[in-house]
Amino acid sequence: MKKNLFSIILVMVALFLTGCNMSKSKLATEVASANATCPQKVDDGMTITSVEMDGDMVVFTYETNEQAFNNVSSNYKDPVLSKMMLGSIVAGLDKAFRDELVASKVGVKCVYICKSNGAKKEVELNSKELVDAIKHPLKGNDLLDMQIKIAQSNLPIDAGKGMKVVEFSRQGNVLRCVTDVTESKIDEATMKENFSNVSNSELFSKEDIKGDPLLETAVLQGMDILYVYKSDNFEEALERLITNKELQAILY
Repeated sequence: MKKNLFSIILVMVALFLTGCNMSKSKLATEVASANATCPQKVDDGMTITSVEMDGDMVVFTYETNEQAFNNVSSNYKDPVLSKMMLGSIVAGLDKAFRDELVASKVGVKCVYICKSNGAKKEVELNSKELVDAIKHPLKGNDLLDMQIKIAQSNLPIDAGKGMKVVEFSRQGNVLRCVTDVTESKIDEATMKENFSNVSNSELFSKEDIKGDPLLETAVLQGMDILYVYKSDNFEEALERLITNKELQAILY
């Protein structure tokens, strides 16, 4: 199953900032330099339209299509998780820029505006929250737990072709992903045949893992991935375990 568990849209601000010119010493100059490159497409359906200072905030404004806006809204649904997630992104920025943010005692705000209907979504870290995020970045199991909680908050997730992801859970060193395929009307025999025709090593590419923050974190934390497919038409759920050793072989 190649559908991302965690939207890559959420790391676009990090990718944009990391690509900025960090050699300038003053935050205002850096912000003006970044703003001069706008508008800039950062992903399908999303364009960064401005980077500006607004009081004690550096504000990144994005224009999105409806699908991208819905993705952002879903992933930023829980206020606490939203701050944790943005904090994790900020903690991963270029050190010179992080230091400039801290020295300037500013926060960071991302504003997403849907082009078709004007809907708006904002998430921010004030200066204290930003410092805390930089000093105490989420990593390892803490980062994985946050990513799992965000994925859980988005359930059920439409995986296409009548399939819905209905559960993410962590059981020991196994990340469990349950997909309900009832609406796909696929029968149990066909599903078993599909399983036998594809090896574990063919399910993912390196790019699939690197492009999915939750999956990549799980792999780096030594997790196995258990995919469970259930249907009202199956006598029993079908399971497929991909070991961490197999995932590591794909990643490296």
